[in-house]
Amino acid sequence: MAHHTVEMLLAAEAVPVPTQIALWGALASIASKEALFQITNGIGKKLDSKLLIANAWHHRSDAISSLVALVGIVGYVPHVTRR
Repeated sequence: MAHHTVEMLLAAEAVPVPTQIALWGALASIASKEALFQITNGIGKKLDSKLLIANAWHHRSDAISSLVALVGIVGYVPHVTRR
């Protein structure tokens, strides 16, 4: 896979362009994962369950990684509209 990626970069082939659906998908992922964090964390604290609280933080880390993806999408989308 790495070899193929390097070949694509060296050949200057077209790179897939993120569309607005990618933007909305990232936003939906952030919202749903944060909601899951809030619900799971609340129940975990109520039940004093370290397992549920840890699982809640897993949801939060997923939301953060989706936020990073969103930043990349937003950073690229304006370039698409100028073509």
